[in-house]
Amino acid sequence: MLEIKNAVCGYRRGKKTKTVIEGISLSVDRGEIMCILGSNGIGKTTLFRSVLGGIPLLGGSVKADGKDLSDMSIRERARKIGYVPQSHTPPFPFTVMQVAVMGRTAHMQMFAAPSAGDLEAAERALALMGIDHLKDEPYTEISGGERQLVLIARAIAQESDYLIMDEPTSNLDFGNRIRVLRRVRQLAETGRGVIMTTHDPDHAFSVASKVTVIKNGRDYMTGPTNEILTCSLMDEIYGIRTGVAETTAPDGRRVKTAVGYL
Repeated sequence: MLEIKNAVCGYRRGKKTKTVIEGISLSVDRGEIMCILGSNGIGKTTLFRSVLGGIPLLGGSVKADGKDLSDMSIRERARKIGYVPQSHTPPFPFTVMQVAVMGRTAHMQMFAAPSAGDLEAAERALALMGIDHLKDEPYTEISGGERQLVLIARAIAQESDYLIMDEPTSNLDFGNRIRVLRRVRQLAETGRGVIMTTHDPDHAFSVASKVTVIKNGRDYMTGPTNEILTCSLMDEIYGIRTGVAETTAPDGRRVKTAVGYL
């Protein structure tokens, strides 16, 4: 289990402290997907940066399989948690394959070249995302949507137990959004725990067994998707009138879809 308990997230600037999120608690088991929803600027990215150790927690704790992340080395933490940012453009024209192989850093010795196993893991990740044909292309010259798929492949190649994904479908067209969500579900089925942010309630309805809705820095709700993500709550967090429709998928599953009224 990846467990965030009573976390206080924010920034220290000299003697001043700016709190963004206070007292949030949530957890995800291996094989489970949690979606975090909330309006722009609510603090979702700050929460992720705190969980990953990019900025120190102001309070509370983050544990992976019972061990506090603050007691882990950077390498240990990378083996536990992979990260997919919203976007990333490196300063050098690495190939797609080279970017994917960067996910293997946690498994490599300092200054060591990638092994045959590292290269195979990166190739499998690119193939899983359906972009192995791009492996020799300069990462800086492919489309923004393709770069996002490469970042997800890099995190997959890392082979960590948990994945944190900050709006993994940003910059993707409709077809690729669905393909990525399908891959996210498959990753959970292989035993990874996934926490992802999204601005689209449909993503939560499609893949998440649990959601956390952040209404403001001190007020949040977490629980089963179908119980928490109601029309009244979506009205409140997005400031519009909403509805929920149901359709039947080709495999017979009933699928909910959020509707925003003009």
